Amino acid sequence: MIVKAKEYKAKNGHTYSAHVIEGGSLYMIYRNDKMMGQVNGKKKLEELFDHMVDKDKVDECNCWDNAVYYEFNQDGHRYHGYECGVCGKHLQSG
Repeated sequence: MIVKAKEYKAKNGHTYSAHVIEGGSLYMIYRNDKMMGQVNGKKKLEELFDHMVDKDKVDECNCWDNAVYYEFNQDGHRYHGYECGVCGKHLQSG
């Protein structure tokens, strides 16, 4: 059975969560229900979520200097745009 191991609601509006097969150590990381990656082990999971909390404490972010392009297809539609690679703020979509 897959269980939610951890969840964090960031200031930028994104919800980050980690899911794991019960008894396992490979955690799947999601942002707003979209899989973003994985970490192996509880220690790495804690480090990742601690990093998110620390980044949330930063009051100012020069988002456009840290813009990251994204592109994906879902349900027959192409989504693309830019978001901040530091705080995750949505900057532009097309």
